[in-house]
Amino acid sequence: MSSTGATLSGSYTGATLAVSEVGFYYGTTSNPSTKVAATGTSSPFSKALTGLTQNTTYNYKAYVIEGGEERTGSVQSFTTKAVATATVTTNAASGVSSSQATLNASFSGATGTIYDRGFRYKEENGSWITPSGLGSTTGTSGNFSMVISSLKPSTTYSFQAYVTEWDEAQNQYVDSWASNTLSFTTAAQQTTTAGGWLELPEVTGNEDFVGKFYGSGSTAGTNRNYSYSYNYNYYASMWVAYPLTAAHTSGNASTSSWRYNPNIADNKQINIVSNAYGTMYGASQYARGHQIPNASRKSDDTMNLQTYYSTNQTPQLQNKFNGSIWSALEGAVRNLTSKVDTVYVVTGPVYRKVGGSETINYLTGASSSANPASLPIPNYYWKALLKVKRDSNGNVTAASSIGFWYNHREYDSNSEHYYDSEHIVSVNQIETWTGLNLFCNLPDSIEESAESNTNWTSFQSYSNINSVSGNNWGSF
Repeated sequence: MSSTGATLSGSYTGATLAVSEVGFYYGTTSNPSTKVAATGTSSPFSKALTGLTQNTTYNYKAYVIEGGEERTGSVQSFTTKAVATATVTTNAASGVSSSQATLNASFSGATGTIYDRGFRYKEENGSWITPSGLGSTTGTSGNFSMVISSLKPSTTYSFQAYVTEWDEAQNQYVDSWASNTLSFTTAAQQTTTAGGWLELPEVTGNEDFVGKFYGSGSTAGTNRNYSYSYNYNYYASMWVAYPLTAAHTSGNASTSSWRYNPNIADNKQINIVSNAYGTMYGASQYARGHQIPNASRKSDDTMNLQTYYSTNQTPQLQNKFNGSIWSALEGAVRNLTSKVDTVYVVTGPVYRKVGGSETINYLTGASSSANPASLPIPNYYWKALLKVKRDSNGNVTAASSIGFWYNHREYDSNSEHYYDSEHIVSVNQIETWTGLNLFCNLPDSIEESAESNTNWTSFQSYSNINSVSGNNWGSF
């Protein structure tokens, strides 16, 4: 058997009259009609076919002409082997910063099993770098993306996409490279001064809405509460970023009353203000899960109230997630402030990883006032943390970060902990899965090494008490 040929075999027994011809009928229909005679008339007999179509199922049956009368056997089938035929196209890069970029590509016309997808890239006049691929996928066509980091600022890179397909005809994996190679140029070197908002991810301009809130009696650049990037389609903030100090967690501020974000039209926010998920969606197992917890803003009534805006919540499973493993993580983050002046926090939901095809489930409105009528449920939640050290002038001299990633499911509180190794990832890994550029205001010379850490114990012990006067961390 090959991609364009096959040898058919047949036999007969018990002939009492002269056999004048043997052969086969074949074709792609259930009653094959193309007739080919074999050489000779003895049994067994065979016939080699050529010019077949690759990756196609054919039916065939043997025939014998005995004493002028034709007799046929039962219909059998075979499938010609597939040849790797994917066409790959390299598409323009996106999310280009001074140290990273998202590479994009598409493929079509695949006939074999897609074993891997990926890219190679290089500096001008440099050698190709091929990171680990994205793995297998289904279907004959699709899109895929990969975030690459540790890039040099103000540097031009070329990149090319590939798909690895199983070639049955050759019995081996075959790389199909895109016929086109594209390029991008990273942004200039970033610098950070004492006033930088270190918790902020990169704002690319493709966000639906990016906003920020301040505490009571504050002016721009002082006493900031949190920043957020709101997505109209998901009715959720894709990230919420905030500084956290011991002062933020000390006090009695308590609102516990949900309300609409005054900066966004009410109809673009989920109607979960006066009623919980049980009333609006018949889904009492879900809670209005804070992204910045209200317990992390106890020192100021205005700050605490702003954590109860609709844009700061997502539907989280209450039992064994929001009320257990996620709550334990939030408490551990607050505890970090006893050993360091400031912890910079970014957190968010994920519905699909970059290049992923995860199924997104929806809550269906049980009330006619439910907005939206169908609400997507996140598949994952993540949190990224940053600590820094500064010199006497307030400039960042060193940093450490850590990431947490959870599948949105119930966890057994008796055996699963927020700090289990399966949940701890580097910030670089979170960036790959989300397509975000986190902690982009760190100096490039510090950012990459800081974002590669996966040791929770090491991060917890990373401390430097260095008070920031007046909580003045910079302007937005």
